[in-house]
Amino acid sequence: MQVLTARKEDVMGVKLAMIKPLDQEYFYQFRGIISAESQMEFRQLVVACQGSRIIRLDFSHVTRINSMGVALFLKCLKELKQAGKTIHISGANKMTAMLFKMMGIGNCAILHS
Repeated sequence: MQVLTARKEDVMGVKLAMIKPLDQEYFYQFRGIISAESQMEFRQLVVACQGSRIIRLDFSHVTRINSMGVALFLKCLKELKQAGKTIHISGANKMTAMLFKMMGIGNCAILHS
């Protein structure tokens, strides 16, 4: 498993790990809290996904995401979509899924329950 950030997961951080690179499909898992502090991880995600066509993002280990985290995530998704990527999001808890719907994440990605 390739971890894209060396920052220790703590109360204020998020980890992003590539779980399984497939042919043209990458699977990433977020862990921890997504906030304004997660900007570096989103930049790394955009760079890491250059060679993929389909990106699957797992939020099942995200404990919380605040409004600034959603804004940064939406910016990242827009960049990926403009680059021709298809993004699938799964594992979001009820609160995160509701926040994603309210912020229009579904316009940039396919949300799975």
